[in-house]
Amino acid sequence: MRIHALLWLLLFSGFSAYSQEFGANPPSVKWQQVNTPEARVVYPRGLDTTAQRIAAIVHYLNRHTGITAGTAQRKINIVLQNQTTLANGYVGLAPWRSEFFLTPRFNSFDLGSLPWAENLAIHEYRHVQQYMNYRKGLSKLAYIILGEEGQAVANSAAIPNWFFEGDAVFQETAVSGQGRGRLPVFFNGYRSLWKADKKYSFMKLRNGSLRHYMPDHYALGYLLTGYGREKYGDRFWTAVTDDAARFKGLFYPFQKAVKKYAGITYSDFVENALQFYKDQSALSAGDAFITAGNNRYVSDYSLPYFAGEDSLVVLKKTYRSLPAWWLVTAKGEEKIRVKDIARDDYYAYRNGKIIYTAYEPDARWGQRDYSVIKVFDIATKQTVQLTHRSKYFQPDIAQDGTVIVAVQFTPDQQQELHVLDAATGALLHRVPQPAERLVYTYPAFYGKDHVVSCVRNAQGLMTLAMVNLQTGATDNLLPWSYEVKGFPFLKGDTVYFSAGSGYQDDIFAVDIKTRNLFKLTNEPLGAYQPAVNNAGRLVWSSFTAEGLQLKEKHLKAEDWQPLMQIATINAPDLYLPGALQQTGGNILDSISYGRYPVSTYGKLSAPFNFHSWRPYYEQPEWSFTVYGQNILNTFQSQLYYTYNENEGSHKTGFAGVYGAWFPWVTGGVSYTFNRKVSDSVRTIRWNELNANIGVSLPLDLTKGRWYKNLTLASSFNVEQLNITGKYKDSIAGPLFNYLQFSVNWGSQTQQAVQHINPHFAQRFLLRYRTVINDHRAHQLLTSASLYFPGIGVNHSLVLSGAFQVRDTADQYRFSNNFPFARGYNSVDAPRMWKGSVNYHLPLAYPDWGFAQIVYCSRIRANLFFDYARAKSLRTGDVFSFRSTGTEVFFDTKWWNQQPVTFGIRYSRLIDKNVIGANNANLWEFILPVDLLSR
Repeated sequence: MRIHALLWLLLFSGFSAYSQEFGANPPSVKWQQVNTPEARVVYPRGLDTTAQRIAAIVHYLNRHTGITAGTAQRKINIVLQNQTTLANGYVGLAPWRSEFFLTPRFNSFDLGSLPWAENLAIHEYRHVQQYMNYRKGLSKLAYIILGEEGQAVANSAAIPNWFFEGDAVFQETAVSGQGRGRLPVFFNGYRSLWKADKKYSFMKLRNGSLRHYMPDHYALGYLLTGYGREKYGDRFWTAVTDDAARFKGLFYPFQKAVKKYAGITYSDFVENALQFYKDQSALSAGDAFITAGNNRYVSDYSLPYFAGEDSLVVLKKTYRSLPAWWLVTAKGEEKIRVKDIARDDYYAYRNGKIIYTAYEPDARWGQRDYSVIKVFDIATKQTVQLTHRSKYFQPDIAQDGTVIVAVQFTPDQQQELHVLDAATGALLHRVPQPAERLVYTYPAFYGKDHVVSCVRNAQGLMTLAMVNLQTGATDNLLPWSYEVKGFPFLKGDTVYFSAGSGYQDDIFAVDIKTRNLFKLTNEPLGAYQPAVNNAGRLVWSSFTAEGLQLKEKHLKAEDWQPLMQIATINAPDLYLPGALQQTGGNILDSISYGRYPVSTYGKLSAPFNFHSWRPYYEQPEWSFTVYGQNILNTFQSQLYYTYNENEGSHKTGFAGVYGAWFPWVTGGVSYTFNRKVSDSVRTIRWNELNANIGVSLPLDLTKGRWYKNLTLASSFNVEQLNITGKYKDSIAGPLFNYLQFSVNWGSQTQQAVQHINPHFAQRFLLRYRTVINDHRAHQLLTSASLYFPGIGVNHSLVLSGAFQVRDTADQYRFSNNFPFARGYNSVDAPRMWKGSVNYHLPLAYPDWGFAQIVYCSRIRANLFFDYARAKSLRTGDVFSFRSTGTEVFFDTKWWNQQPVTFGIRYSRLIDKNVIGANNANLWEFILPVDLLSR
């Protein structure tokens, strides 16, 4: 591909690439639908109540909040996924659909305590309202030219991602009793930067850093969109996005629209908005630190537990190291063990044992995975897995170490507390649920027959309650409210816990016997995950500009002054009291459950669902491709036409893959007209039929601390040449039938933010192709790579090799994919070998950008040496191809959101007198492979 294609590729880098697992649901899932004018909700059988509720909320929002995005209407398909432990949701273009992942996050500080499906509906439907109103002006022209992918490109180029998410967070806050805009933790990121007097550029805040802590675009987006509404009214962003989507002013349309409707420059608007929040933030000193961050990389210390009176077990993770448990003492820190791959960080510690949950996928079905309980014994260094194919969260172990309590959440949306045998993992008892279904979080043993747990009810209100493990009876220790609570820690008859309190989260304590409530900290950046020793030393984790750090205080008599408990249900409207009330406040309690008709949804409904089309030119070929994907993402297809201007040939074809069966089924057919080849004597013309059918089996074998993937594939291919014109009767058109088999294996450890490559990884490919009819041809290719840590903590050593063998009959020649020595033109010999040494290292972290177009977060280098050999079987000659050199890569973001890595390579050719050695010194531009693979 030539360099001029880079601009085209960067254009498509604006496409919003959401995570969509292809063919990821097992065939046993039976689908139903609720079909309304606003949305088709497609869901697994048995989730009727959830689907009806989502449909009712969407119906209400469409009629009452859509006007602040625009007046356009377009129906959306919403697919509910209940088999995965992932808590997420998205709305995507290309194709136009949404997915809700229904397992909630049990840490209420992350996303709040509202019922998860309702929270998803409020937030994600705002994205629907955005997209269906942004197909106008040049964005509509992009849609006409390229389909939904074109609209995605245009919308991403015109409207920043912070606005999409900030506007959606604003909606989840404005129309509910909670939302992230009412959670103090949501603001701690920016408050920590202000407290540390960090003056980062706007481009750095937008794009992040591999060295310094940057809040994400959700937080930035809410600050800016909320300020815009508070200052300029609820229709301010309606006008701004209308102009931006139309590309009024063509270049920087969003910035120009902000200036037009706010009356100040875009940079002044941003500065005023951030100052608006900063002026309202009380940033006192707080208590003393145990750990301290640094300016080279972010480090997080969380979930402290006393292992002795003066030692702490903590979970530590940094931008340059993997999540691991550490022992922190006055003498220093000692690593205990790297944590297994997990969806969340939570664990419990008691009597030298760490109990936690780990992530394990289903080997075949990507939308089905599990959360299993494991116990690590610090003394013996042994890990025992107690459960298998389970959906457990937030386990705790009893004081005597004999039983475990954990939260179970099943695909049918039922939640229970389970009591398990600590030695075997066997289920001993299901704790009965009260008539009002409750969601328990962070259960902590109080004796052996009770736990204290943070509890959510059906409205999303929270309390702290004591739960009888035998009867399920709950005894509330606090009034119900929307202020979130979490991380209960018991010491005697006192429960220490974190809870929201106005503009900040602090640590409170409640006496189980007297019900007296005490406030123990006054931390402007939050106090989370308390632990207390016998001497009254209180330790917790708190936000800083360098990451989460441990703080402490010694409790004194004046800390134990009982608070007056006020029965306040509503969380305060932080920072934006005017804007949050413009939409009418909490609407969830006023929306009744839907009673919409239910019908079966066929797995192959609308199988093609063509959504985008892409013209493309790379000399000498012009092409036009139409892309399709069904709503359940089990069938993907392409229709294409190609014109080759050198030959004057035309090719049409179809390719598809069906992923709903255990192996994927792949196939395609194409027909090429008017191919030709000429020499000094004659010109031969022919038409060419190509067809293939195959199977592919992708397996995810991830377990423990290693990601592991295996893909087995095979295909049958037909290539038929039909001679036309003058020589059609004298030259027989050959028919080639060939088989292809491949094995692709990869395994790797987890990877820290600054790691260029994982410290340990293995890659292996084996592919064999052979003709199976009257002709003779075959080819075998194997390659492997081994990854090791280098000298520096972020350095990487990669050793790789490859071998290819093919026949010499030359009746048919398979395409040559051998990874040849860099700098040389690839040759195609019957026998080829290659060995390679690569040493990757970071050079600089510029954190610098230009004109809101491109931002560079890291410059890194790769020093390489390649040694390839090619052997001719006819002569027996062996040719060597050695090269060495340097690659310099730039890790960048374009338009403040799309990651793109490109580079420059210098190759020094050591063997100059061989085929392909045109120049001893060669400079090359390395195109972004991540875009080429889209």
